[in-house]
Amino acid sequence: DETVSISYTANNQTGKISYVDGDGKEVGQTTISGKAGETVNVTPQVPSGWKIVPGQDIPKTITISENGIPTVTVKVEHGTVIVTPDTPEKDIPTGPVPGDPSKNYEKMESLTATPTLTIVVTDPSGKTTKVTQTVNFTRTATFDEVTGEITYSNWASSEPTEWSQYAAPEVAGYTATQMVKSQVVSAETADETIRISYTANTQTG
Repeated sequence: DETVSISYTANNQTGKISYVDGDGKEVGQTTISGKAGETVNVTPQVPSGWKIVPGQDIPKTITISENGIPTVTVKVEHGTVIVTPDTPEKDIPTGPVPGDPSKNYEKMESLTATPTLTIVVTDPSGKTTKVTQTVNFTRTATFDEVTGEITYSNWASSEPTEWSQYAAPEVAGYTATQMVKSQVVSAETADETIRISYTANTQTG
């Protein structure tokens, strides 16, 4: 006589964490594996250049059934890097884009602008005096870690955005050729130079 004992072992099951963008397109996946009855951790490993959309209810663990491992869907969006005028140069993204190494980041334009008015006053003796007026504008740049594109915020200034009125010093017997009126400026305003001299007043006897 002979007795043969037969038992069962759980098959190894394989599933995935699927990372999908706003259009529902899968941009990456992480494999999950284990045997029926086991509880495994769900540890998202987001593809380079992407970040998890906040507010999702992503399970921390799942229990594997004999029917397999259900797909865990994680919504993701483009990662971004915000650069300000104070950002160290080493922290400004350059070169290949993490989310698509076949692309390179765009070249960043200036984040500061300083439209300058230079007033050059020449008095009757020939002595010249320079007066400068500046307005400082700044903005931020947002680098997209998937497309490599850069978007910019609007220009802003913590100062009055105008060159103020200016009158040249009075000189007895002479009249300045002009007075400078106030002028509203923007970050795109070109630098300007205004020259002021003096003409002798007509004398009557």
